[in-house]
Amino acid sequence: MPFMIYLVVVLLIIIKIKYLFYLKLKSKKEEIILSANDIIKILDELMSRLSGSAQYVFKIAVKQSYIDGFSDLLFTLLFVGIVCFCLKKILDFNKVLRDNKYNDTIMKENIEIYRRIVCWIVLPFAIILGIVFLTLAIEHFINPEYYAIKDIIKMIMGK
Repeated sequence: MPFMIYLVVVLLIIIKIKYLFYLKLKSKKEEIILSANDIIKILDELMSRLSGSAQYVFKIAVKQSYIDGFSDLLFTLLFVGIVCFCLKKILDFNKVLRDNKYNDTIMKENIEIYRRIVCWIVLPFAIILGIVFLTLAIEHFINPEYYAIKDIIKMIMGK
């Protein structure tokens, strides 16, 4: 766990260094580029400021990763419910068509259209989305530190 905190701090520093090398101070129409000693001083100051808050930010990011995994799990359960509902409707449609309760051909055609919509559009869509959200939930629960670092980098880069 401490290794992950240091990794986050190092990533923050690398990103800040990227911007510091492009930083130019303008005074009296001359451009002064920061020297290596200035950069080391800035990095030391940055490390002293970030050492306490980096641990706190990383812990919050890991907790947020678990929350994201839990919300993905809830979406998975929602799509499982939709799949169960669709399967029940398909069985109901088949029962109605088998019983010949309705002699009206228009009613039979409507039931057949609804059955095809449920079978070929709603059901595959719900199955695919359920699998996608289940894999996302499992990934967030198995490796929350990875997603925490990924989210921190996204915040720093502004994406």
